[in-house]
Amino acid sequence: MASPPPTGKPSGQYTDSERDTMVDGLTPRDMGVVNETGHVQELERNFSLLSVCSVGIVTGNTWAALGGSIAVAIYNGGPPGVLYEFIAVSVFYWLVAASLAELASSMPSSAGVYHWASITPGPKYGRICGWFAGWWNTFAWYGYLASIKRCQILTGD
Repeated sequence: MASPPPTGKPSGQYTDSERDTMVDGLTPRDMGVVNETGHVQELERNFSLLSVCSVGIVTGNTWAALGGSIAVAIYNGGPPGVLYEFIAVSVFYWLVAASLAELASSMPSSAGVYHWASITPGPKYGRICGWFAGWWNTFAWYGYLASIKRCQILTGD
């Protein structure tokens, strides 16, 4: 394998010789970072910026829609209130998405939140933080499912 490009370069500023060493869009440095965590690159990185943003918006939009009832928002704030709510929620979801993207790129794992919570605090508090994150995530899903069921009961579905 060729020597990795110098560290600290933003993407897009590689020389032609460095770009020639890329395999499937990965520089040798990228492959080294993924392999440092003990993971093997299995999937192709073929998503464009537009497709990644589209998936994020589709996934995040369901939570924004469930974050507040449209009927309550229109009754209390009218159409401008709904628009302002959507803008505020979108801004905060972009911040959450940026944080999760940073974690996912630095520590790729199918375990998700509880794995990140167990790694980031370090060895002293990692296990307990991971345990709490896993259980809080489980309880959040229980609450989410209960609210969906309650909405079904109220609407008669």
